[in-house]
Amino acid sequence: MDTVEQTWVLKFYVKSFDSQAEAEFARIKYICAEHLPIDSVLEVVDLSENILEQRMQAGNPLPMLVRVEPKPGRRIFCDFTDVEQILHALGVTSPSSNPASEK
Repeated sequence: MDTVEQTWVLKFYVKSFDSQAEAEFARIKYICAEHLPIDSVLEVVDLSENILEQRMQAGNPLPMLVRVEPKPGRRIFCDFTDVEQILHALGVTSPSSNPASEK
């Protein structure tokens, strides 16, 4: 099955859900609505409110988008203002001129 047809689970980790994080989340939500299956799940993890997650994610740059499903998972650190870059990092489109960094 093509990964775009599978249910996707994404987690968006932020230090705090401020106005910048809210704008980035809106772009990711748009991507989910336009490019991923309708049953995809997008969760915000605000590390300022979640001590356990904060400890688990210590050392990772933020904000960070994690593709949990479909496997293999990906941790994505990119310019969350660039929709094409996010799509590429998720593995949904071909590379753009400014590829995202992945780990």
